[in-house]
Amino acid sequence: MFSLATQKNAFEGDTITLTCSDAGSHQIDWTTPRGTKPSENSLTITNIQRADEGVYMCYYSEGIKIIELDSYYVHVLGKYMKVLSS
Repeated sequence: MFSLATQKNAFEGDTITLTCSDAGSHQIDWTTPRGTKPSENSLTITNIQRADEGVYMCYYSEGIKIIELDSYYVHVLGKYMKVLSS
């Protein structure tokens, strides 16, 4: 079962951190628009770019079963939007 993604907004060049629910002693992996990454309970994206926009999901595996913990939709806004919002 998949949960609805929480939306996070960021401006190009920003740093954001996504946090995953506690998985106990399990190894957490993150699925990102750029592939799968092993990680801790949080994933930090530095100098975020438009190519980083998309769905991020943290999960762990139990045999063939995948347990989704959290999911995010990261929306990356252009630098010009940051100037307009200041």
